[in-house]
Parts: sequence; C-alpha cells; structure tokens
Amino acid sequence: MKNRKHNNLCIKCKKKIDDRAIRCNRCSRIGKLNPNYRNGKRMRKFNSCWICNKSVTISSYRGLCKICRIEFAMSNKQFRNCPDCGKELTGFYAKYCTQHYCIGERNHQWLGGKSFMPYSPDFTEQLKDKIRKRDNYQCQICTITNVNHLKKYEDSLSIHHINYNKKDCKENNLITLCYICNTKVNYNRKYWIKFLKTKLKGDKI
Repeated sequence: MKNRKHNNLCIKCKKKIDDRAIRCNRCSRIGKLNPNYRNGKRMRKFNSCWICNKSVTISSYRGLCKICRIEFAMSNKQFRNCPDCGKELTGFYAKYCTQHYCIGERNHQWLGGKSFMPYSPDFTEQLKDKIRKRDNYQCQICTITNVNHLKKYEDSLSIHHINYNKKDCKENNLITLCYICNTKVNYNRKYWIKFLKTKLKGDKI
C-alpha cells in the first residue's frame, strides 16, 4: 500500500510529522481519537470510605471522605503534637513541626553557628548613628526612611556588615538596611556582597 502524500504535515494542526502518519501525537489523542474517551465525560474511579462506606474517589486523602477525615484527625489529636515543642501538627504523616527543621544544624542555611557569635565591642550605638547619618537615614536597597521604619517596625534602621564578618566594623564594611532587606541579604550572599560594595562606592540614595 502506497503512503499518502500530505507534505509531512498534520491534517489538523499543520505540524511537521513523519511521512507515514496523518496526525501528530497530540492530535491523535484528542476527543474521540483517544482510547479512553467516554462520550465526553471524564472517567473517575471511585472507592468507598473505610469508615462510613461513602463513595469517594480513589485519589481521596487516605481513602476517607471529608467529614471522616476531620473526625479522624480530631480523635487522634493527642498523638499529633510535636515532640520538641508540643505544637499541634496538621499533616497526618508529620513527625515534627516545621520549626523543628529550621533550627540549628537542621536548617539548610546552617553555617556552623556564626549567627550566635558576639559583635565586636567597636560596634556601638554611636557608630550605628554615624552610618545612618552617612546614608541619609535611608535603607540603601528599598529607600525606606528611618521615620517610616520606626512607624512600621517600631525600631530604627539596621546596620549590616557587608562581608558578614561581625568583627569587621570598618565604615566601608557597614551599610544601612531596613528590617526586610537585612533579612533578604542573607540569601545569595556572593551577589549581595558585590552589590552592596558597588552601592557604597557609588552615589548614595
């Protein structure tokens, strides 16, 4: 049997296809051409809830209907507390609360406890005020002023160590940041070191 000549294009979407085919893979599985087609109705497999025998989908969480799932969680509430802090757990299979995995060495950003190291004695309030004054009392990333920062967070603008070394309190290593930006610069540190150094050398905001 001779192959049909249709210029290697799908007869429906005009996409380039093999010489021996009429439709592309996508068009051959749409609608009635799909082997799982059932008169336009989406087929859903059902099962019974193992507590009340109510009809539920197989993909239902643990094979329970919504009402039984809530009652099951409430009846096992005494066994659903975090062993560390006693906080109530929401997931069925959770062993600890999310805070358990964010503290100390379990945190993916753990750097050997550097955050607990004390600041240098040179890092005084007088030095902080001097750096804020140099930076015009503005965050050097988002430009929020010290007055607005006091209203919003009830605290003055933070002074950040550019190279993340708490012992290095030289003025060219300190910069004024707000609460949000000071938290943000703890991620992707190599980028922020380069960014803040060029910001300090360039024009101030």
